[in-house]
Amino acid sequence: MARGERCGNCGHMPDDADANTVWLEVGDHFSLSLDPGLLGLKSDDSAPLRLELELVELWEHYDHRRVLLAHLGGWSCGDIAPNDAQFCENLTDLTLVVEQEVDDVLGAVEFVPNNLKHWVRRPITELRREGTKLSVFRNDGGLALDEMVEVGVGRLSPRQIRSLFLPVLNAVALVHREGLVHLRLTPWLLRMRDRKDPEGIPLEFLRDVMNVDEAGQRTGLGDEETFSEDEGEAAAPAPLASSNPFAMARELEVTRDDVIPLSGGETVASDTAPAPAHAAAAISGLELLFDGIDGFVKVDANLENILFTRGFSAPELIAQGPIDNYEACDIFSLGMVLYFLVAGQIPPVSVYTRETPAIPACNLRPDFPPGLQAVIGRATRPDPAERYPTVDALLKAFEYACDVMVARAEGTRAQPPRVSVAVDTHVGIAKGQRNPVNQDAVFVGVSEDHRLSLMVVADGVSTASYGSGDLASGALAAEASVAWEELHEAYKKDEAIEPQVVLQEILNRANDRLVDYVNARFLPFRGGPHEVMGSTVLAAIFYDGVVTLVTLGDSRVYLSRGDFFEQVTTDHNLWTLSILDGMAADSALAMPHGDALARCLGTFMLRDERLHALNPEPDVISFPLLRGDTLLLTTDGLVDFAAAHMLTAEDYIHHILVSEPDPALACLELILLANRGGGGDNIGVGIAKFI
Repeated sequence: MARGERCGNCGHMPDDADANTVWLEVGDHFSLSLDPGLLGLKSDDSAPLRLELELVELWEHYDHRRVLLAHLGGWSCGDIAPNDAQFCENLTDLTLVVEQEVDDVLGAVEFVPNNLKHWVRRPITELRREGTKLSVFRNDGGLALDEMVEVGVGRLSPRQIRSLFLPVLNAVALVHREGLVHLRLTPWLLRMRDRKDPEGIPLEFLRDVMNVDEAGQRTGLGDEETFSEDEGEAAAPAPLASSNPFAMARELEVTRDDVIPLSGGETVASDTAPAPAHAAAAISGLELLFDGIDGFVKVDANLENILFTRGFSAPELIAQGPIDNYEACDIFSLGMVLYFLVAGQIPPVSVYTRETPAIPACNLRPDFPPGLQAVIGRATRPDPAERYPTVDALLKAFEYACDVMVARAEGTRAQPPRVSVAVDTHVGIAKGQRNPVNQDAVFVGVSEDHRLSLMVVADGVSTASYGSGDLASGALAAEASVAWEELHEAYKKDEAIEPQVVLQEILNRANDRLVDYVNARFLPFRGGPHEVMGSTVLAAIFYDGVVTLVTLGDSRVYLSRGDFFEQVTTDHNLWTLSILDGMAADSALAMPHGDALARCLGTFMLRDERLHALNPEPDVISFPLLRGDTLLLTTDGLVDFAAAHMLTAEDYIHHILVSEPDPALACLELILLANRGGGGDNIGVGIAKFI
């Protein structure tokens, strides 16, 4: 990065002094002199305690900041003997955390009110070195959020996320009530301590994440059952040892270095098991420590050139322009921290999405139950005025979402909700003028008691040379109609129903029809695979209060409840799948034709100039539903034309779903909405309201 050019990831602008900065590195040694009292030691004279430190691990690395772990190599203190009992006991296992950073604009304006001092992690000493500030801490500040997520292999349960995020929200809300803001909220600057542990280590949380009881016995892998093809063949992990922190976790490959031992006994691998009976209880005793800051900033401060962290800082902070509402910057960062807790990784952001998440968190964690994405989406709006107005409002929404998720998980099997359904489709006003054939297809069937329903929404690919999009989507709807007759009959006879099996069979049969159609008319086949007709797939069975979905393509399913509205499916286009494969969001969204489908109905292999059908492999999603929930299945003709921008389109769609109780009328309103926006594509929608 050239001098005078601002870093795109942190906002730091290097100058001549930065070119000469000497950064600490792993393996470096340096001496530190301080008052022994800072480490709880007593000396008869006033001699300083001299520590010889070795830097053994790099924890954070940015253009403007380093954080390293230091081990004690030796010490001396005046006439104190090397074998002095008091000093040996306190210094034998001493580890320190050294933070090195360049000065920035916030350092001059930060301060901490007395009532917030216990929440700010203070160094035992600070000093200057090579034009940078060194802050030295005891390594007793619990664990940072990113460490706790890493211990959980990026798969924290909703209950564990709630236990971590509520203390963060409460602390930031109190900061805001004091007329202050943070502006640097990231998972590595938010630490969790356990008030019950003398070193602050959140042992109860760590045991819960790893399902280890106090005796060190492994009881599972979190809240959900985990299934493995190699179940029962794993070797027992090594015993835990106090000299080797998190030995068991390391053996299981679920944690970073330097985590804390959970017990002193041996651990024994057990068969995978559900979480213990206490798993539903809240994890108590966690308190927040703000790390890496000297204090907070007044809301009316006039700041320029603030350092930021891409992936967590608000877009207006990254833009380095005038900011009218600093509280909104913190609310955005809190939404991104919640995204991180759900997805288990730093949110992928892009200049093309105005530094907001490029894909929903559930795309990175498809097995995570719906509920929190709606909170994340509102908190991380690019426009500050559209975010939650206060942290308290965000906290209230988060707690409500968590309560709803608990209610869904507990289910309503004793008295499942009934479902009211409707589907509709329209060619689209502008699209119909170019091509009068509607290539979207829909189907719905519902039982007399409204406890069972099958719904299909499909969008045929319009660029086919062999067959056509309407034939492809129509084949899916036709097979759904046949399957419904069989499914409905089985339901009336009280026979066992396996929704996923039924849905997969519908896809297999429809796929076979497409292949048979092409083989019957175009042999020998000498075209390209992308020229064969195909279709997106949304197929859902609502049964006993549970929805089972199979999806292919970029048609979407949304879940609506009150003020909450979230996408629960993944778009199978090149943009999204490239990001999921690890490509940077900026690079993925810059790809030409990135909206092209990467997965759809119409799967086959070419052999001997003939198509041979391959069973489609859709995404499968299943979760319980409550009275008051609404599901929308829609093709892209609605989302693309409901408004000029996707977020606005989703707001309009959500408003219709909430305000119109009749599914059939709501479908009609949605079709009108898309046509008022231009009607440039076919529109297919299906709505299921649970009552």
